[in-house]
Amino acid sequence: MLSGHSGPVSGISISADGKLLASGGADTIVKVWDLNNRTELQSFRGHGEWVTDVAISQTGVALVSADAAGKVHVWSLESNPTDSIASGHTRGATAIAAGVNALASGGYDRTAIVWDLANGREPRVLSNVNASVRTLALSPDATRLAMWTEDRRIRCFDVIIGRDLRVFDTNEFRVNVLAIYPDNKRVLAWQLRETTNDEDVSYTITRFDMDTGATAELIAQKGRGQAECLAFSTDLSIAAIGSADGKLHLWKIDEKKKLGDDRNAHTAKIADVAVTPDNKFVVSMDVAGEAKVWSMDSTVVEPVKRITTGTAGTLQGLSIAPDGRRVLAFGSNRELAVFEIVSGQQVRRWTLPQKPNAATFTADGRQVATANDDGTVYLLDLP
Repeated sequence: MLSGHSGPVSGISISADGKLLASGGADTIVKVWDLNNRTELQSFRGHGEWVTDVAISQTGVALVSADAAGKVHVWSLESNPTDSIASGHTRGATAIAAGVNALASGGYDRTAIVWDLANGREPRVLSNVNASVRTLALSPDATRLAMWTEDRRIRCFDVIIGRDLRVFDTNEFRVNVLAIYPDNKRVLAWQLRETTNDEDVSYTITRFDMDTGATAELIAQKGRGQAECLAFSTDLSIAAIGSADGKLHLWKIDEKKKLGDDRNAHTAKIADVAVTPDNKFVVSMDVAGEAKVWSMDSTVVEPVKRITTGTAGTLQGLSIAPDGRRVLAFGSNRELAVFEIVSGQQVRRWTLPQKPNAATFTADGRQVATANDDGTVYLLDLP
């Protein structure tokens, strides 16, 4: 007897040499077994629906699986056992990040996909994540991936070899923002938790070392925090935090101190913030749809620009273009809009068939990438 599935099995296949058996069923997991030793060799997670059929190739190097939603995955049984060769997200895509000629996306289907923009292929699907992906970061060279999953862990992957480098437990904290340092060895995370006690820590900015496993709490805020959103600067030296009472807080991360006084930025709750790559400006946007551009110079107390985005009451997030000249605002009303920061003029607006859960500029700034509620990832061209 082979025991491992948590529900009915509806598809099996035996390799041509009789050494391997593949199985799949209601638990959405595909398993590969050693028939001689009666042990489980591999477990593939990537389907979002009941796996209806599986088949091992004649050569024994690949495994094909199909599910009730009509999705087909092709899995390698050789060098990269956790990689699906060709598949998109089978459930909603929740997060997206850009690197040079690459994108990474994560979703409710418990997978992270690294997309190759140079040739249009999806070269790697990391399917051994074990929980829905909610937040992720991709290193600029697309060799390292960090993600926070619903089992409250930060998982760090080597994309090239397709395996875990390090897993960190975040316990009662959720992670809303992740970033990878330029050295590809460390991860910076904004961690939050619900609290009703003024003495409890409500959020931290914490650094995790992928090589050593060490953690360092850089900034901690106590009390029933008003923090709603955070953005790190590109060089990870500054954190901009927007609050429910409309205030904008700026921190020098390594120095662990505020950058000037808090600013009364908006009368409504701040929905998201973003920092320009040159660290000269911060963009904040409230739930009423008004965006403001602020100088990082603490002596300048008034915004240098106001932008009406047309996403009132629906804002999902902001993103700054790599050259710092444009800002993207996207909302739950399925609309995205790009504006020039200096002039405030709208560059392009789209209405998507599905709600975007996350969006970002590509590394060259020529396109906008979205992670959508139906599991798709869009690339939208800019003028």
